[in-house]
Amino acid sequence: MRCLSTAALQTVRTKASGLPAVNIDAVRERVERLIKRMPATQQYPTQGCVLFVDLEKQTTARAYLPAEVVSTFLSGRGGNMWLLYNLVDDALDALDPNVPLIFGTGVMTGMVPSAARGNVTSRSPDSRAIMDSNCGDYFPSYMKLHGYDHIVLYGRARHLTMMVIEDAKVEFSDASKYAGMDNIDFTAAIERDLACTESRNMAMARITNAGENLVLCAGIMGGPKAIWARGGTGAKMGSLRLKAMVIKGVREAPEGAAPYKEYNREIAKITLRTSVVKNALKKTGTPFLYRPSRVLGAMGTKNNQITTWSDKLDADYLDPYNFANKLFDGTGIQESNNNNLSYFNDPSWNKRLKEAALLSGDARAKEYAEIDRDLMKNAAPIAPYINTNAKILVGPDVGCYTYNPTGGTTNLVAVCKK
Repeated sequence: MRCLSTAALQTVRTKASGLPAVNIDAVRERVERLIKRMPATQQYPTQGCVLFVDLEKQTTARAYLPAEVVSTFLSGRGGNMWLLYNLVDDALDALDPNVPLIFGTGVMTGMVPSAARGNVTSRSPDSRAIMDSNCGDYFPSYMKLHGYDHIVLYGRARHLTMMVIEDAKVEFSDASKYAGMDNIDFTAAIERDLACTESRNMAMARITNAGENLVLCAGIMGGPKAIWARGGTGAKMGSLRLKAMVIKGVREAPEGAAPYKEYNREIAKITLRTSVVKNALKKTGTPFLYRPSRVLGAMGTKNNQITTWSDKLDADYLDPYNFANKLFDGTGIQESNNNNLSYFNDPSWNKRLKEAALLSGDARAKEYAEIDRDLMKNAAPIAPYINTNAKILVGPDVGCYTYNPTGGTTNLVAVCKK
């Protein structure tokens, strides 16, 4: 993450306070042409519309993604990309109000357990490439349940503005009094002024002081802790002078979602009892996802100059608990989906492992080292049988080479030409 000095931040603020008026007839014409190509009615029972919002004129229009677009790209990220492709002029700067900012929900968002994600898409003011960021919490679900699959924002409001959505009603209000507020204070102010409570009967996507001032690493907050963080989403929203989108009111899933309801509880049970959720994510958290991202070449680092990073940060190496207790504590054995593949269950070792987990610092490291030695010497629940020494020859033009330790092969996703 880049940091700005006080002087640099003041420069950003100076620029943000005097954004020039820009003619947005170009994007208006693209929107008009695109709407003519899109259906005016639902293409399937649970489909939400695309809401087009001209922030300068404070007007809206609606249409639906064609069925072939949904079947090809789905909604969420795919639908956002289709809309961006049809609306963006790639010669324009990312913060130009002719470049749209697009919110999108998934096809199943709000209708089945764990489907609560949404994407924000545009051109990135940070990298100047495509901006696409994913976030959960309540806003994507509220979007879907109020009848919107996508919201396309364009044009620059005349002053800091807030949108309030309730079903088909969209209202615009002056948000100047909220300028400079951070996430916590702004949320409290909205809950007070609009007589609502976030996550109970309201969801909100908003920017903080950083987004208002076009700080390039600023994000859009999707909840108390959730954030569309990648690519400078907050700077883009700030450039449109949009402080927040508020969606008010609890809504039921569309009538067409009724067939799923019968199975939702069972889906939730299956999801929650999987090894990944019950063990890895519960005990390790998000760091568990680091290793598969690294192995797939999707771990963008050094400003995305490389797509892998050190295996020493894998969750397995963060703490010996994630190896020793997960593999050898027999009290966690269940009917299926066990990490304890040897089904090792010895009360004395279970006790020792649990006691080690309560230690900290050097004492923790020392005890786990002794457990490692004693366990393999005296109990041997597993037996290391191979230590590979793979030699893979590549040509002189091959760059970005990364070895995939999981499959013992070249990480083809990461390979590039020198």
